Amino acid sequence: MNKLLCACGMAVVLGAGVAKAEQVVLVPPLDGTLYELEFDDSANGIGSQFFVGKTSIGWRRRSVMKFDFSSIPAGSTVNSVSLSLSLDRSHGGSMATTVHRVSASWGEGTSNAGNASNGAGAVATPGDVTWHHRFYPDVLWNTPGGDFDPTPSASTTVSGPNFYTWSTNTMKADVQNWLNNPAANFGWLLRSPETTNGVSKRFISGDSLNTFQVPMLTVNYTPPVACPADLDNGSGNGTPDGGVDINDLLYFLVKFEAGVVAADLDNGTGTGTPDGGVDINDLLYFLLRFEGGC
Repeated sequence: MNKLLCACGMAVVLGAGVAKAEQVVLVPPLDGTLYELEFDDSANGIGSQFFVGKTSIGWRRRSVMKFDFSSIPAGSTVNSVSLSLSLDRSHGGSMATTVHRVSASWGEGTSNAGNASNGAGAVATPGDVTWHHRFYPDVLWNTPGGDFDPTPSASTTVSGPNFYTWSTNTMKADVQNWLNNPAANFGWLLRSPETTNGVSKRFISGDSLNTFQVPMLTVNYTPPVACPADLDNGSGNGTPDGGVDINDLLYFLVKFEAGVVAADLDNGTGTGTPDGGVDINDLLYFLLRFEGGC
């Protein structure tokens, strides 16, 4: 909401900055399959596919993936998220595939089951995620098959080869939480009901050379509104630091006195629109923002 403020006999309308929504498409730098086996540990760290479901003899398959949100400015508001996966091989009928928030860190090694069926995986390498390990061979899951929230963040029914999408408010909340707390970002786990043998699905992973089919997470977000009074961090270089203090005041006054472009903040409308000159409007605009701490 705009504020109508009076100073020096002039009515100055301060318009709140409006940030436009932006969008980024992310590919997971980490993903892998958790292969349930009786004795050994298999993985497919850098392989081009991952699996969910159950084999014909009843072994379960789950997958994990993690996205990097560092390209989204801190303090942004997540408006929506949409996860797109390409299913390239299907056994059995249709089945719901659910997305669950993982609750512990895990890794990706150099195992590669090749480009055949990949159904049994390859020998796990150091750092791989497996059915038993978060980081092979020393760090275990608390529960074999992965530590994750049993309540799904989303569910989509998949059948034959095609592209499928997961998009819910809960997924949006997951991403918002990870953006606000990067240390809590352990990604999602994908699984099926795991009740019927011989119903498994294979998806293209982020390590595939077919970039058209790799997992893609589309995040629509609104970046934080910059504070017009946050001009300097004390360096004198005009570098914002996320706060408003005496350094910003000193920086502005020096630039205002010199009449340079760094002090050209407003054209008298109170909207923070430069006009190519430095005058009383710029001073009033800055002082009101500074006083309010934005």
